[in-house]
Parts: sequence; C-alpha cells; structure tokens
Amino acid sequence: MDNLGTRLASARMSAGLSQAKLATLLGVTRGTITRWENGTRAPSDEDKHRLSRTLNVSIAYLMGETDEPGSQAQKKPGTAVPDLKNNIVSDKGKIAVPVLDINTAACAGAGNGLCGVTPEASEYILVDPDDIGPIDDRHRPFCIRVEGDSMEGAGIPDGSMVVINPAIEVSNGAIALVVFDDLWMVKGIVRQRDGSVELRSSNPNYAPVVVEPEMATDDSWLKVIGPVMEVVIRRKPGRVI
Repeated sequence: MDNLGTRLASARMSAGLSQAKLATLLGVTRGTITRWENGTRAPSDEDKHRLSRTLNVSIAYLMGETDEPGSQAQKKPGTAVPDLKNNIVSDKGKIAVPVLDINTAACAGAGNGLCGVTPEASEYILVDPDDIGPIDDRHRPFCIRVEGDSMEGAGIPDGSMVVINPAIEVSNGAIALVVFDDLWMVKGIVRQRDGSVELRSSNPNYAPVVVEPEMATDDSWLKVIGPVMEVVIRRKPGRVI
C-alpha cells in the first residue's frame, strides 16, 4: 500500500487543492504540507483528524490501512465533497461558512441580547479562504446577519451578513463582532490610552458606547469575538426598494 505522504498528495489533488490552499485551510505553512507529502515529517494525530475532515477521506485511508478513501460521502472524480458543518472545501476551492439564524442575529444598532444562546446555522455560504485568513479548528469562521443601520457608513447595511473569523486578533480601529453587557453588536473597536474602549458606529446618529477600563478587561462585560472579514449584501424578502 502507498505511504501516508503519497495518499495525502493524492487526496489533496483529488480535492482540487494546491499545497498552499491546503496549508491555508489548516493554518499551517506550505512547507509543512510539503514535508508531510515527501515523508520527512509526519502529521500529529490532531493534524491527521483535520486532514481527514478537510479532504473528506478516512484516517485509515491516509495511514494505508484501507484502499477505500471515502469517509462521510461518496466523492466524484476530481472534486471534493463539502462537509458544511466543518467548513470543508467545496469543489470550487472555497469553504462553507455557516450563517447563524436570524433569531440569533447581531444587531448593529442597540445590540441584540443573546446571552446563553447557542446559535445554530440554517444555511451556509461559500467563501474564498484567502478572504478570511487562517482557520483555527477551535475558532472556526461563521457568518452572522446584521440588523440596524448604525454601520451603513462602513458598507454594512441593515440586513447584510458579515463573515467573522474568531481566530484573528482584532486590531485597533477594526470593525468586529463584540458582546458588551450581554448585547451582541457589530462596531468599530477603538482602544484608548486610559484603557477604555469605544464601540463606534459609522452612522453619526449613533453615539459611541464607552466601555470603562475596568469593564474593558473583564470578559464578563466585554468580549471581542472576531473581526469582520467580508460583507455579504442581500436584499431582504418582501422589501420594496
């Protein structure tokens, strides 16, 4: 039977992925993929599970224990079968990002109380991995609907959706999904020298929300979920424009 490196390379090419694309999806370097495939380095057990999910093949197949590559679904030649719940690659080289249900929407106005709610996806959108950056298995990207007009000046109108990547640190001045005092909202994050944080809207009709220093460092008060990586604008059903 073939060795792991040979099987990994075969599965990657069957999925239509370059080494660079696979590295981006796994959050590793291209050199790591090269070393795995040429046999100079072996993936860890955790990496094997991630490879199995991403390439939609079983670990047993990668390890040469079986000649049957299939895991959850039957693959067509030259394509990858998307595993939507795990952001697995589509046949166009994109990843499936879950869209949170409208009942758990972030509110780009006064905020929407979602404390304790475990949101579930009702649909998925396909996104180019280059547009959302590195993917962390523990902090996967997701898309959330935005309600309110407070961020229209930033190109995020009422009813649009934003892709959030929790694996990326939010830089000062960036627009992000945050939770403040159990309210979820999409705002610009401005950190001040005194330790306070301003949650700014792009619509001048909304005053900034000032988070005092003692609250800004307390996760029970303020939690920055992740930056907005992409905006998807869709017309709301039944809306007359």
